[in-house]
Amino acid sequence: MHPVETVILASKSQIREQILESLVLPFLVIPSVANEEEIITIDPRERALKRASLKAISLAKNSSLSLIIGCDQVLSFSGKIFSKPKSQEEAFSHLKSLQGQKHTLFSAVSLYYAKTPGVFFETKSFVSSVEMPMKALTDEKIRHYVATGEWQGCVGGYRIEGRGGELFEPFPEELDKTIIMGLPREELKKKLQLLGCDFSKEKKLPFQLKHLSI
Repeated sequence: MHPVETVILASKSQIREQILESLVLPFLVIPSVANEEEIITIDPRERALKRASLKAISLAKNSSLSLIIGCDQVLSFSGKIFSKPKSQEEAFSHLKSLQGQKHTLFSAVSLYYAKTPGVFFETKSFVSSVEMPMKALTDEKIRHYVATGEWQGCVGGYRIEGRGGELFEPFPEELDKTIIMGLPREELKKKLQLLGCDFSKEKKLPFQLKHLSI
């Protein structure tokens, strides 16, 4: 038997917290302190996945009867990986490079089950990706956007759920925009259902894991 009494989001991202709240699933927010920068895998999909796993493991090893959700997002453009800008100048540089072009976002989620401290298992990890068609932008437009401060803490230097959405061409209506926001809601829900979480119930916790991996 593998009961899940607690769900833990290993992220300090407010938008990820809001996305998880929309599933009406009780959870705790405990940001991971793992150093994601130590993972420098060249492949963007693999880098996002390894970083998400690193964050989940950092909490799983000290948790009990918990399902930990680790997340990471990587931006790939023209064979290069863009990190979160550390200054206004770097944010401007990132947006200047991306404007008028298409880049790809990889949003990774890693789910780990912690039975007792030191005893944990990877249940499922996945990566969702989306192509991002950015409009052609003048330097003035980029500076105006950077001045909003939305670039802070965001891969690529934009926040799609804010004014950053104005920087892009229209997306397909069927696109799950939570992929862009860093926590693919619909895919996560499917994985949680396969693991045993019944979203039709008013009380979703605790639940029994149907499988240790799917």
